[in-house]
Amino acid sequence: MWTGRGVGVTERSTSDGTLSRELKNAVVVRVATVKQGIEMLSLRKIDAYATNKATLFEMSDEVPGSKVLNGRWGVERHAIAIPKGRDRGMAFARKFAEDARSEGLVKSAVARAGLRGTVQ
Repeated sequence: MWTGRGVGVTERSTSDGTLSRELKNAVVVRVATVKQGIEMLSLRKIDAYATNKATLFEMSDEVPGSKVLNGRWGVERHAIAIPKGRDRGMAFARKFAEDARSEGLVKSAVARAGLRGTVQ
């Protein structure tokens, strides 16, 4: 049930920028830290919090009765940048990324870190 208290986001985050533009019927409540978001959720000062899934699962562990919803509203992508003229570096970076995916390096790193909600 929508109470109108708002959706929390970490200020100046990707969630802040995107949701501030796209949400038309909800108030975006900016907080300085995820810890403040947890406190506001616990005190029912906000209705929801928007950030990446891994952080949401950590937050939900701290807020009894909370739930991380299925699906997603956005995707955070990561990239590697190489200065122009460093062709050998580009080839190395491409091979490294391909090997990391095919050999399960990313998947095992996610498992070791205990992250939940990631898409590899």
